Amino acid sequence: MNLEKLLSNQPKKRKEQIELLKWYLLNPGGFCLLVLGDRGTGKKFWINQLKDDDKVLTIVNAKISESSYDYWETQFKKAHQGYLLLEDIELLDKQSQAILFDGLGTEDGTFGFSEKKYEFQLISTSTKSIKSLRDTEKYLTHRFFDRIGQLIVSFPNFSESSNRILNDFKSTWKKFKFETEYPKLIEPWLGETAHKLYGNFRDLDKLCIIWNNYQLMGKSEEEIFKLVKEDFNKFYRFPETATEHIYKSPFSRDKTYQDMLDHFKLKLKDWAKSEFGSLRKASESLGISHRTMERW
Repeated sequence: MNLEKLLSNQPKKRKEQIELLKWYLLNPGGFCLLVLGDRGTGKKFWINQLKDDDKVLTIVNAKISESSYDYWETQFKKAHQGYLLLEDIELLDKQSQAILFDGLGTEDGTFGFSEKKYEFQLISTSTKSIKSLRDTEKYLTHRFFDRIGQLIVSFPNFSESSNRILNDFKSTWKKFKFETEYPKLIEPWLGETAHKLYGNFRDLDKLCIIWNNYQLMGKSEEEIFKLVKEDFNKFYRFPETATEHIYKSPFSRDKTYQDMLDHFKLKLKDWAKSEFGSLRKASESLGISHRTMERW
């Protein structure tokens, strides 16, 4: 895969974070790296693309990891002279956080428990916002976050980079190498719907696959467009609950103030785009900077 070509086709916000990730992976300086972004924004893909090819990438899913010194000692050993990737770090239980805090303590760039003898770069990924991870202890203890969040990269979702979604869709369609005709009819709808594609690139994958299958069935373009929209909204779209800020109920005693505030901002942003057509138009009516809403 041509990395330079891949980079040249990225929107500005995403390209900035990709280049930052590349620098951190190839020139880590012994620091821990935290990569943030909604599901489907390309965190693991770009880590694989940009890492040093001569170094092994050891992957551990935080949700199914074990809370013991022996388990983490084994992972350290596997990752020695390479990378240790902890996926969905927010799911790591507090016991494992305490163990890792101990093992990642270092003075000379080496890690370990009874003996500091392992050299690797720790990379953690999360779908949660920096505020939820840093400012509360709902997911990570403060001291553990401080240890793993020395370098941070944050990938934008389609809500933050919707102006380039057509380029992303074209690249996704091209990736599948379909022999059917490119669905130009879907482009206006994509632009209007970008802020609701919570699965990001995974949603684009599904849209391409559904459209291609209906073309193979011999249906007309107008009929396909109608069916794709209906099927996607009914069966295939990534659930809203997959994002950081959306819950069955926006307000709950079990949620933090920041979580509820983030949820409110995201819902207001979605409504503003749907109601006014763009954040810039919404900002004029609501009396708020569109740049502020873009950051929500």
